[in-house]
Amino acid sequence: MEWIDLPWPDLSPSVRVDILGIYAYRKPALRIAVGDTAIAACTAAAFAEVGWASAHDGEYLVAAPTGQMARHILDVDRRPQPHALELGLLLGYPECCARTTAAIGEERIDDHATRLGDHCDREQAHHLDPRGYQAGVALVSYVACSPHCSRAMRHANAACAYIAQTTASTAVDQEPWITWRRTLNSVLVNGHGAGG
Repeated sequence: MEWIDLPWPDLSPSVRVDILGIYAYRKPALRIAVGDTAIAACTAAAFAEVGWASAHDGEYLVAAPTGQMARHILDVDRRPQPHALELGLLLGYPECCARTTAAIGEERIDDHATRLGDHCDREQAHHLDPRGYQAGVALVSYVACSPHCSRAMRHANAACAYIAQTTASTAVDQEPWITWRRTLNSVLVNGHGAGG
């Protein structure tokens, strides 16, 4: 995938984590909150330039390799019945993590993320700490089922390797590279969780 020239200042910092997933471990799709129509159009155009399609419902923009997949993900997300498992799988979450999220319920996912982050602190297992996701400082774009989930850890390790290999030759003052470096430093160098 080529460089994606997104309107970084207009998007949530968490989009940096989603894009990292696309580059590092082939995240198959992403779903981002984009309420502003002009920003959504600019973001969709950036994805189109790299061959990805998108669908937007006025609140969320879904980007995927095909328009059919993007529309399907948006349709699943709109369903009134529980859909966390199917949505998680479509967005590339490991099955065990998607199942845990579905069992916990979307309304309690923030509490689960906080508990997981605290558990990561206690065990010095910071690669899967989800607390920095909203600030863009996380390695995976989902809440892992545990701080030692082997499938999620493969994603996190791939993200670390991608950042380490790629950012050495990239300008320091560009996004998302600035945030990705901060993520790597937070997790590996300082020994703090991504939210620390």
